Amino acid sequence: MSTVRNNNHQDPLPGQRLLHRYDAVGGIGSGSVSDVYLARQPSVGNRNVAVKILKKVICTSDTAEASVHRSRFNAEAELMSMLRDGCFARVLDVGVIQDDVARPFVVMEYLAGVTMEEHLKAGQKFPAGAGIRLFLAIAEGVCELHHYKVVYRDLSPRNVILEEGGPYGMVPRLFDFSHSTHMGVEELQAEGTKAQLLAGTPPYAAPELALGQGDERSDVFSLAGVFYALISGTQPLELHSNTWADYITALSTLKSLPDRSLRDRGH
Repeated sequence: MSTVRNNNHQDPLPGQRLLHRYDAVGGIGSGSVSDVYLARQPSVGNRNVAVKILKKVICTSDTAEASVHRSRFNAEAELMSMLRDGCFARVLDVGVIQDDVARPFVVMEYLAGVTMEEHLKAGQKFPAGAGIRLFLAIAEGVCELHHYKVVYRDLSPRNVILEEGGPYGMVPRLFDFSHSTHMGVEELQAEGTKAQLLAGTPPYAAPELALGQGDERSDVFSLAGVFYALISGTQPLELHSNTWADYITALSTLKSLPDRSLRDRGH
């Protein structure tokens, strides 16, 4: 979350003041459902905050899938406002911006750091002790989610920001709850046929997530995969392109366990 795209000539949000107290600066990242911006709050020492806002196409679409994404966005904001564990970014504000269409947004604590995925891709392995401490901190956060009967469904190194600080020099922070749900399966009724929204990140996803199913045990499976990556420096299952198609092929050949044990990798 360290790169800012300043596309003022293309994007109307940078330069605007949101809720009379947050000045939008530029883009941080973009997904298929929402965009995230860096903003500053002058009244509190010009501190950095992150603003997550739904894309216009999601706000205007009348498809069942877009409706689910809008519901998830609101549920995500409500969930994050309840969480108290230091593993999560705090919600500071919510609002709606009129930009040809009403688009809801959430103002969150800005997480300064790199993702665990970026850290591992850079070849920066974690010593066993540090890896275990990071894992335990993430596990505590997942436990709090399960306390609220919430299934995260997309636990992987790409959704963990590593911030400097804490007694051990690094603090893991979970973000992006767009796939979280109180139900194991979300079924959509579209044109008389049932469709399911897949959630999860191959190769960390539990097998049942490939079928659009899952519950708290799916998070435990993914948590084990994150632990494997923390200790070994590699993902638990090597795939050609880390796509759902490759993952489902691996499952069909009964290749659902790590390619190599931690002992084989020298741990």
